[in-house]
Amino acid sequence: MDLKKKGNILFWIIAALLAASIALYGILLIRSNKDRAPVLYVPEGELKISVNDPISVLMEGLKATDSEDGDVTPSILIESVSAFDENMKRTVTYAAFDSNYHVSRATREFSYFDYVPPVFSISDSLSMVTWNNADILKLVGAEDMLDGDLSQHVAISDYYLIDSYKGIYEIRFTVSNSAGDTSEITSLIQLANVSRLMPVIKLTDYIVYIDAGTEFDPMKYIKSAVSGNDSSEPRVNCVSDVKSDTPGCYTVTYNAVNSIGYEGCAFLTVVVR
Repeated sequence: MDLKKKGNILFWIIAALLAASIALYGILLIRSNKDRAPVLYVPEGELKISVNDPISVLMEGLKATDSEDGDVTPSILIESVSAFDENMKRTVTYAAFDSNYHVSRATREFSYFDYVPPVFSISDSLSMVTWNNADILKLVGAEDMLDGDLSQHVAISDYYLIDSYKGIYEIRFTVSNSAGDTSEITSLIQLANVSRLMPVIKLTDYIVYIDAGTEFDPMKYIKSAVSGNDSSEPRVNCVSDVKSDTPGCYTVTYNAVNSIGYEGCAFLTVVVR
């Protein structure tokens, strides 16, 4: 076989190998594209929303494309939303799918510009004959901007006796919402034998929240006071540790003594924010 024929055979062998390589590359490329998950695009920058915004605001600006299916933005869904971190930010995790059920994920941080931690309510004076957690918790509720009513999640986290003669305890309540934010307050509760001869002090509120720097007048929260031994209105005194310019939880103690020596009291919890 002369050199010319050998050259022709070698040419065709190389051509055949090249064609096979191209075909194999095409097959691998197609398979690679089919095995590739969508690309999920998330807008840059911090996202600030209102607690009243619908969940759909977390989806604004998202886009997902797939090498085989093209635009798969409608497939994007919210997979999870984290609890608050130490900076009061949350992380939302998105997932996008293609027709081959491949999934890609991306995350984005967001925060609320109008969020307020859970707030407590106290419906009546914390005073009773014997200590009973269930009876105490019936008087204490909580509401949250994210979850609504949290009253069933209020717990007594601590208490200790501060006045053995009068049976007054300091008691701490805590509550947490679904985003992991916990609020707590400290109030006073009195254990005492109830007598119709004791003065009764009723308040307009048993817990109030005020902004730091707000003027605070404890006497304006007295609704009524009855002497107990007659229909006269006893003089009510109060002791307040409220520092209205310093955030914290404080207590105002109201007391009244009637003409036969019986004493009644009531407590107002003040939260300065």
